[in-house]
Amino acid sequence: MLAELVDAVVGVDIHRDTHQVEIALPNGAPIAVTTISNDTSGFAELLAWIVDHAPGPRLAMSIEGTRSYGIGLARARRMRPA
Repeated sequence: MLAELVDAVVGVDIHRDTHQVEIALPNGAPIAVTTISNDTSGFAELLAWIVDHAPGPRLAMSIEGTRSYGIGLARARRMRPA
């Protein structure tokens, strides 16, 4: 069961200029929502925001469109684990 493996799930809906992000418990209950800019400073802001809002260190992260507008965030996430 997912709840036994992770503390939270981070979902990212990507767009050209911004990304919508939600942290949810494994059962789907939302914890926090934010919007970040689709650039290097937005990616750094997001990673810090996740650390501040996640209920624990075990996270699953899903990024939509990692071959288009989401590629920068996917690369930033790979370079610096949350």
